[in-house]
Amino acid sequence: MRLTFLALTAAALLAVPAHAGTLVVGGDTTSTFSLSASTSFGGNPGNRTFYANILGDAKRVLISDRSFTAPGYPSFANQNLATFYGSIAGVSVSRTASSMSSDVLRGIGLLVLQFPNAAFTGSETMAIGDFVRAGGTLLLTGEASIISPIFPAPDPTPGAVSNAIVNDLLAGLGSAIRLGNDTIGCCGTLTAQGNDIASTPLTKGVDTFKYGAVTSVSGGTAMIYAPTDFRRTSVLPFFATETLVASAVPEPATWVMMILGFGLAGGALRSRRRGVAMA
Repeated sequence: MRLTFLALTAAALLAVPAHAGTLVVGGDTTSTFSLSASTSFGGNPGNRTFYANILGDAKRVLISDRSFTAPGYPSFANQNLATFYGSIAGVSVSRTASSMSSDVLRGIGLLVLQFPNAAFTGSETMAIGDFVRAGGTLLLTGEASIISPIFPAPDPTPGAVSNAIVNDLLAGLGSAIRLGNDTIGCCGTLTAQGNDIASTPLTKGVDTFKYGAVTSVSGGTAMIYAPTDFRRTSVLPFFATETLVASAVPEPATWVMMILGFGLAGGALRSRRRGVAMA
């Protein structure tokens, strides 16, 4: 009986569903400029396909405006995403400057954090982690370390400050991805194609991808690469993805079954010992 119960318990634990969500980390916000043909970058089908793939089946998008701002940048990047996702049938988009919490994230399918300008608190990091591991998608981007919407650029630059904020959040989420806090793919508008675009579910249908100066990423599954110099002596990824899996926690009914089972097994063992003693 004990062996049967233990087998059933193990089966119940293995049957507990483990939730998982998608983390997409990028070292560039200027790639959002190519979502619309009305910008100086010009529209690019590959950029639209990539960001549509990130959206997936999500119907509600939340874009955080807690980012470094200057006239048109990066509020322009946030607006481009809001306009693009809002043009997709059945998708609603909202923007907020509020702190992240379980209440703010309730019902959201895709959370966008671009070029953040303030560190995330422990409670915010926990809420974001819970959101992703419950099946949500997080798009988290920094920028090239030279990037500054303020001129003359301060030291450290907003790009470097934002990349550090992103890396702190990634560490808090338990992610293996990190931003390199460098500048590659410089300068002007560049186009990734061919071997610079890895074959992944999120790059499916992406033949070309326009971007500007970026910071590299390490860890996770690399998706899009940029040259490290003008001679293209090497390339590094600047977009990567990772699946964050929640620890499997038994449902209340499973816990009840386990507790009752242990009680029955214990009772049976005590009865058996009394029977042996009387014999």
